[in-house]
Amino acid sequence: GRAPRALQLARQEAGRAPRAPQLTRQEAGRAPRAPTDSASRQLSIQAEVLERHEEMLKHVSKEQTALLQAMTELKGMLISSPNTAPTQPAPSLEAAAACPLPPSPPPRQREYSLPAPEKFDGELGRSRGFLTQCSLVFRQQPCAFASDSTKIAYLVQLMTGRALQWAQAVLNTQPSVSYDVFLSKFRCVFDKGASSDAAGHRMFSLKQGRRSVADFSVEFWILAEESGWEEKALRGAFLNSLNENIKRELATKELPKALSALINMCINLDDHMREFGRRAGDGRRPAGGTGTSRDLPTLMWRSEEEEQHGDEEQPMQLGGAKLSSSRLGRKQRTGECFLCGKRGHFVDSSLCARPLGPRHPPGLSTAPRRIPLLA
Repeated sequence: GRAPRALQLARQEAGRAPRAPQLTRQEAGRAPRAPTDSASRQLSIQAEVLERHEEMLKHVSKEQTALLQAMTELKGMLISSPNTAPTQPAPSLEAAAACPLPPSPPPRQREYSLPAPEKFDGELGRSRGFLTQCSLVFRQQPCAFASDSTKIAYLVQLMTGRALQWAQAVLNTQPSVSYDVFLSKFRCVFDKGASSDAAGHRMFSLKQGRRSVADFSVEFWILAEESGWEEKALRGAFLNSLNENIKRELATKELPKALSALINMCINLDDHMREFGRRAGDGRRPAGGTGTSRDLPTLMWRSEEEEQHGDEEQPMQLGGAKLSSSRLGRKQRTGECFLCGKRGHFVDSSLCARPLGPRHPPGLSTAPRRIPLLA
């Protein structure tokens, strides 16, 4: 009873399964005929396989249905809130450690914009500085000054006076002039004395004079850059242009080989010498005077009529003291003071400046006269 049932089930399953291609009569005659037991066994195996396939198809169908439902719900959420990004689950600590965050880009720094150069009025000494400032602006903003006409327009806008008159004449005669030609014409007119030969001639005649070495070194450095001389020649030119007192001090010292070190050494030496000279001048200056010839003592001398009387006792009024002409001459020859008798000075100027009283001798002159020193 089991075999017919199995055969019946196999037939049912075979009816559901796709039919195999039918053999022709010749092929059917050639194929060997299997025994009945082996055929039934094969059919039972196929029936089991078909049952498992059916279960798998049912399971796949359920999964597909659930997936379609989830996609429908997700689509509805996106339609209801289009501006809200879908939330993602927070990564675990292990995943965060395994995948480091990319480095953040550096903050963009604001580019510094150069101010406009000072307007050029045609002064010869300012032409090089004016061109240098304009070239820096062109270099910082290459996109804004890409054409020659833009550069020329920028230069002309910063010109006044005779410089503007020159630019107007050039542009009237050559409206389409290039920037290089315009710049060469500008230098030919306004950049005088800027060649290396002119700087070399000025270097030969350069002297420190009354300037400090620090002030003098600025002009020297400018000429050194313009001349293009070697460092050895510049060292010799700098030493030759210094004052004699600086040269005497340098004669006892070992000079450095580098030009910058030599100039710094001379600057420090000059500063010390000026400071010591100022202190020494303050120490020699009298406390109550200004140190000039105006503070020398003056004496009240007799008139010529009184001097004709010889060595008579004709007194001279010096703060109440009476001196004869012979005694006065002796003190003058020995260099003694007319009042205290000490050498080194004659009389205090404050005493001589006092007005004479009414009791002075009649022949005494009231006009101040300086006493001549011994020859």
